[in-house]
Amino acid sequence: MLFSLGHYYNALNHDLEKVLSLHTSKITFIELCIQSGLFDKKERALYMNLETLEQKKLLSYDQGRVFLTEVGVKEFRKIDAEITLYSKTRGYFSEKKPKRKLQTTFI
Repeated sequence: MLFSLGHYYNALNHDLEKVLSLHTSKITFIELCIQSGLFDKKERALYMNLETLEQKKLLSYDQGRVFLTEVGVKEFRKIDAEITLYSKTRGYFSEKKPKRKLQTTFI
């Protein structure tokens, strides 16, 4: 959930200047998550996930808008770096084929 929110804000703010940033409401983000089909959870479960992230001080709310805290931004960057590494690894091995002959073993 934190990963999704972080990337959503990155996409929203990608073309904006440093002094500007866009934020969304909790309900708008939950509706977007449901529409995306990336989550199998219902609206209430997604709402509870956001509340859990708030309790862990990863998110905060101001006038109904969701914000990543400094701790949340650090955690998002950590998760993003790990997933990027896995994604690059997967891409490398699916594109590259070994030049040496492989051995087949029957088990």
